[in-house]
Amino acid sequence: MIDCGPVDTSNNPGLVEVIGVGYPTIGVGSKRGFRCEGFLNNKIIGYIQCLPDGVWSTQKLQCVCDCRGFSSMMDGTTTINDIPNIPYTVTLSHKWLIIQRRCGGTESFSRTWEEYKTGFGSYDSDFWIGNEIIYKLTSGGFTLLRVEMMDYDGRMYYAQNTDFQIQSENENYKLQLHGDYSGNFSNKISYHNDMPFTTMDRDNDDFFLNCANIFNSGWWFKSCHTANLNGLSNVQSHNGITWKNSEGKHHPMKFARMMIRQP
Repeated sequence: MIDCGPVDTSNNPGLVEVIGVGYPTIGVGSKRGFRCEGFLNNKIIGYIQCLPDGVWSTQKLQCVCDCRGFSSMMDGTTTINDIPNIPYTVTLSHKWLIIQRRCGGTESFSRTWEEYKTGFGSYDSDFWIGNEIIYKLTSGGFTLLRVEMMDYDGRMYYAQNTDFQIQSENENYKLQLHGDYSGNFSNKISYHNDMPFTTMDRDNDDFFLNCANIFNSGWWFKSCHTANLNGLSNVQSHNGITWKNSEGKHHPMKFARMMIRQP
């Protein structure tokens, strides 16, 4: 029997074969399905097929995400604790609520306190769901945070904390991170723990200037940041969407999203 043998994914190490996908399992006509490593979403991005000459079809499967790809990872909207239209994705038997997404869109994240409070953007592109909603959701038990990111080389990363909360507006939406960290990247968001939120018109950081004005974004700035997922889009520097690596160097990210669920 002609068989194509193992699939060579050396040119795209982000590809992961989905076990159990393939009919027939060997020989001409068999198929293999693949997903992208690093993101929780297990949806198959494509298939290749064993051809009669004993080689796999040449369809190129690339783990490169864009706004359309990130949108496909949103399964719909739901109502939580009387809060309507919360975007979510279901994966690994869990429903994750998406509270922020950056995917190279044109949405400005240099916003006022009120805009960050109520939320802005589009679920089809970039958005911030709103600090007041994040406060209500985390107060209601949605305290497991997962951040997913992709850099400009297509490498995917995640960082997770088991106890993420923000305080009320009276406490300036102060960030609280008291859980355990896990992930395949550095835990640089911990630098921002216990910091209130800062925007262009409300300076709550520890720096002598307003970090939100320097970095064109609202965030839990300190002096100023080791991670900032609300920085400028398509900017490969500390002014953009960035997360410091284990060596303390800013690692620019092309795409990112923040998600929460109940533990």
